[in-house]
Amino acid sequence: MTRRLVSLLLCALTLLEAHSALAELPPPGAPDASVKLAAPPPLESPPPAARGTLALAGTGIFAAWYGAAILESYAWSGAPAHDRLRIPVVGPWMTMAHAGCASGEANCTDAIAVIRAILAGVSAVGQIGGLAAIAEAGFMRTAVATPAPAAGIHSVSFAAGQGSIGLGLSGSF
Repeated sequence: MTRRLVSLLLCALTLLEAHSALAELPPPGAPDASVKLAAPPPLESPPPAARGTLALAGTGIFAAWYGAAILESYAWSGAPAHDRLRIPVVGPWMTMAHAGCASGEANCTDAIAVIRAILAGVSAVGQIGGLAAIAEAGFMRTAVATPAPAAGIHSVSFAAGQGSIGLGLSGSF
């Protein structure tokens, strides 16, 4: 009991008496800690076209992982709850709850059951990742699209010289 009390007191004393560490002085020419550095430039928002690109990428990710789950359900058709893999998003989670070997399944070992459960889990996380990308595309802030300048003539200049005439047009076409 006394040994614990002494240890506790020594720990408390160490924590209370600890001084802050003294760091090295900065090398000459280095900015001083009291000098305030400039704020970083503001982050730029992606262009409006990024929303559709991200939604398309999320749809592709979701479809790829859902396709992997369907392939797994047909590859191990004798596994318990294999048909639940065909349900999007929640199917792989439901299948993992019944991981193992079926009673009539031939050539099934614990390693195969673990591999099936891992594949189902990866497929579930991949499907959720695809849906998250689609959701991000829906809520993403994008830069304001600036309209293109209107087509038309902005200025006309006329110059006449000795034996020549010139006409100049400027604008956007």
